[in-house]
Amino acid sequence: MPSDISDSQNQILVLEVRPRFTGFVVLQPPSRLLDFGTRKHSVSEDELPALAAKKMSALLDLHQPSLIVVRERKVLAAHARSKVSTILQVVRREAKKRSIQVQAIPANSARQIFVSQQRTSKSQRATLIARQFPELSWKLPPVRKKWKSEDRRMAIFDAAATALAFMNRSPPPNR
Repeated sequence: MPSDISDSQNQILVLEVRPRFTGFVVLQPPSRLLDFGTRKHSVSEDELPALAAKKMSALLDLHQPSLIVVRERKVLAAHARSKVSTILQVVRREAKKRSIQVQAIPANSARQIFVSQQRTSKSQRATLIARQFPELSWKLPPVRKKWKSEDRRMAIFDAAATALAFMNRSPPPNR
């Protein structure tokens, strides 16, 4: 999906970082979806920083966002936590090179915006997101069976949920 790169001042890149891949959405506020996808990075831990930097650099050069938003995650497994941490360090380093601000929002904030709509499962939330952003509907994965791994495309919807949480957050109090 091509983006309107000519007006990148207000573009927001939202990342859903996972140990083997990263889901992303690019938005132009208030609610225009410009691009989305996943970037695979299932390589050894030695190769991860270079690969993540190459892919993140390409994404940042293409969209030139003014802000990057990531969701704070609680990753339990040590090897997965190490990979996510490495990728987030690369994101921050590449953003700093380009003077792009990086903001992290709490892990549960994406879930909270769907509670009032009684959308408690990830599948229900993804369906609601696909209605809000019809261009994502063809990426909507089937409902996951308990014994199956989560579909990689769900990372796109998690990034979109994080984007919605970020856009709908309360403004910080004046000090």
